[in-house]
Amino acid sequence: MSADSVVLEIGSGRVPLEISGCNYISVDLKRVVRFPGVIGSAEALPVRSDIADMVVGSRILCSVQSISATLLEIARVMKPGGIYVGLEHCKDPWLVFVGYQNVRNLFRARRGLCRLGVDVCSELSLAGFDFSIRRTPLPLNPVIAFQAAPRLGD
Repeated sequence: MSADSVVLEIGSGRVPLEISGCNYISVDLKRVVRFPGVIGSAEALPVRSDIADMVVGSRILCSVQSISATLLEIARVMKPGGIYVGLEHCKDPWLVFVGYQNVRNLFRARRGLCRLGVDVCSELSLAGFDFSIRRTPLPLNPVIAFQAAPRLGD
């Protein structure tokens, strides 16, 4: 990253990234007093198009109302050649605990918590992203780390 690079973090919450040597923009639904940032939702990012060299999101796709709208917004704000780096709850890759995830989601939804079991790879693919992934071996609460970029020509 260079001094003129822009990193946009979505859903920074109470502990935004501490990135130096670039322009950092934090977007969250609530203002965090200790850190400067922009109030806004992931489905309608309050920044101009083609601004970010990198978009970072940790466990946001499991929390938004519309995954497809969020991914369209991420693609909109990324500069050509930009990347989206994420860490998300995901669908159990071995399908052994899918039933458990579904039952757990019922209880989590009542408390306003995120959904487990999002099929991140399908969502990224449907939204027109090329991506590489790395799964963590946590069967009851699997997580996927990924790097993605809009497909050329999409």
